[in-house]
Amino acid sequence: DVPRDERKARVDEVLVTLGLTERARQRIDTLSGGQRKRTSVALELLTEPSLLCLDEPTSGLDPALDREVMQELRDLADRGRTVVVVTHNVLHLDLCDRVLVMCPGGTMGYFGPPEEVLGFFGAANYADVFEMITKKPAEWTRRYRVSDHYRRYALVAAMVPEETAAPVSPAG
Repeated sequence: DVPRDERKARVDEVLVTLGLTERARQRIDTLSGGQRKRTSVALELLTEPSLLCLDEPTSGLDPALDREVMQELRDLADRGRTVVVVTHNVLHLDLCDRVLVMCPGGTMGYFGPPEEVLGFFGAANYADVFEMITKKPAEWTRRYRVSDHYRRYALVAAMVPEETAAPVSPAG
């Protein structure tokens, strides 16, 4: 129900946004991995959503393409969209406003600025963080729920008074 000219203008805008203008006439199966990932994001952007939820948008990409896609997502966020990315790749977390570390079982082990993740866990690197939350998920859930990070970032972000937040049992 959208007029043809309006559809074309929207497609052109999305192609420019994601750096795909030169590939507009190319078949998707002939695009590189990074270009295919951007094409997937482009399809989502056509409807101008205010929220984008992307599951592993950089999986299988080399580090340079990973950075490129993550930077494009950062640019989208800077232009007013909310972008949620699920990833196991920690190379470019510095482009994020917040990082949520999920423990096995689906509990929160951390939520806050990316530059504070390693310090919160007392870890030297992200491999250590993954190991810690995998071995002791209940402990990290508990530690997080009683932390200043939880009060500053999770409760404030949700605007939930601490006394009404769901309790966590001592075992996690």
